[in-house]
Amino acid sequence: MTKRYSVEQVAEMLGRDLLTVRTAVETLHKQRALSAETFLFAKRAWRVTPSDVSKIQIYLDEQVTGSMRHHERKVRRVVKRQVIAPPQSDLQPDGENSE
Repeated sequence: MTKRYSVEQVAEMLGRDLLTVRTAVETLHKQRALSAETFLFAKRAWRVTPSDVSKIQIYLDEQVTGSMRHHERKVRRVVKRQVIAPPQSDLQPDGENSE
């Protein structure tokens, strides 16, 4: 089971006030920048994964410095493999030529 933190715990870890962290989580969630494992529980309490704590910290640091950059979500590359059938002459065993 994945460890999840409350917004209060994240605010304490980052040394920020609760309202600022809650606003950051909601903003990042609207931008779809958080992982699917961070979710709103019972319509009032956020459950934040450890991997998203660093994203929240980066967002808050950008708010302080004023250098807001839009972070693109990583898109997985899907590779499809295509099997090519061998020519008919390769299917005949050796020594059984029709000549």
